[in-house]
Amino acid sequence: MKLESRARGRVLVLDDEKNIVIVLRTILEKRGFAVDGFTSSLDALQVVQNKEFDAVITDLFMPEMDGMEFLNRVHELRPKMPVIMITAFGTVNTAVDAIKTGAFDYVTKPFEQSEICAVMEKAIGTNRLRRLELIHNEENNPCTSACINLPTEDIEFSPIFSGESKQIQVLRKASIQAIQNPSSILLVGEPGTGRELLMDDIHRYSNRSRMAYIRMNCSAIPATKHNPELFGESKKLGRIEQADNGVLFIDEIQDLNLETQTRLYDYLCSGSAERMDSSNAYDANVRIVAGSSKILEPLVRNGTFREELYFKLSVIHLQIPALRERREDIPDLIHFLHQSACDRLGGKLVDLSDEAIEELSQLEWRGNLPQLENMIERLVLHTPANYSVLSSDIVKEDITKNDVAKENTAKIRMASRPRNQMNIPPPEASFRELVKEKTREYERVLIQDALQIFEENITKTARHLGISRKGLQNKIRELRIR
Repeated sequence: MKLESRARGRVLVLDDEKNIVIVLRTILEKRGFAVDGFTSSLDALQVVQNKEFDAVITDLFMPEMDGMEFLNRVHELRPKMPVIMITAFGTVNTAVDAIKTGAFDYVTKPFEQSEICAVMEKAIGTNRLRRLELIHNEENNPCTSACINLPTEDIEFSPIFSGESKQIQVLRKASIQAIQNPSSILLVGEPGTGRELLMDDIHRYSNRSRMAYIRMNCSAIPATKHNPELFGESKKLGRIEQADNGVLFIDEIQDLNLETQTRLYDYLCSGSAERMDSSNAYDANVRIVAGSSKILEPLVRNGTFREELYFKLSVIHLQIPALRERREDIPDLIHFLHQSACDRLGGKLVDLSDEAIEELSQLEWRGNLPQLENMIERLVLHTPANYSVLSSDIVKEDITKNDVAKENTAKIRMASRPRNQMNIPPPEASFRELVKEKTREYERVLIQDALQIFEENITKTARHLGISRKGLQNKIRELRIR
């Protein structure tokens, strides 16, 4: 299953030409849509009557029932279903008439893959937003309602959260709970794991989605400015006032100074706050979501993060796994990012060999999604035009040219090095001698491997090992590596 297939939506395709149905099915399934294809209008209508679809795409001229009649019959069964018409260039006027009758859009033959997919994504997105709007309209007060009853199948997470690893499944389940309930959220994940993307998903489907959505990144603001930024001052609204009736996402909250932490806790308890230069309190109805790139429990224990605030924020606790913690999702992420890079850069879409995907999946990816996206984009830019398959050799060549990837490879090589390749001192040696010799041997192997990977470049090797150039040279002499 490709990364997007869980979330992109189900599509019905109708054309009296079987080859066209096959082509459309291939295009849409490759982009992650689930597709039911038909060559008979009557068969398609019977299925529409009994099965939910997110969109329909149909030919305009068919012998059994033309597209206009099919459009009307579909809307009798599903009044708001987006229907996309396919038409030949000479019949565009008829397609325009179909839009006036209620069709969502049309594409002309011969069609481009990107055009079909773009129109389909727009149709499905519009349909889902319409359904969400209907649910919102049923709420007496969308700002204070206890929960939103949006069907879980209508919640479409960003493709990077659509994998099937246990960690991502747990995250999606917890995120749906966050969407359906008004409690505060603590969202924790390393840099590059997608905290803002997940927060965007949660807000888009929550009962405050039509209200203000304000962000504040504590690490980007001097600590002395945290109080006025959050609570405001004489001629400036604070982020809390700006977010009234909506959502405030406070990212990197571990950097919030202690005084502001106390004031934030007081606000969460009372629902009211004061500007910095005023004693007049104001009320604000704001859902607070806190983000952090660090686990907060150790900070609570050492006194740099207030325990009472931690418990107030973490009613719903979402932990986004790092890439290395969800390796089974990496192949699908690679396919998705590769497709996206080709679309964005206009590159040729080539297949990735199983060996290439395996090579990429085994890297440590300390930079998480941005690092993976960076490498995929480089591969798209540098793949020769005459290549039809991206091989592991091309991936390895890119790794050897990229210092960050080299560091990942070095760490993996060290972690997987067989024990029998290390020289163990004789058992009669003292414990201190054993430890000393073991340490020297480990240092020797670590430096030798790093020198080999960085092609004997002292500066890069020293930087990778975290020591000075002179310190590395001393170690090389001491351990007689050269």
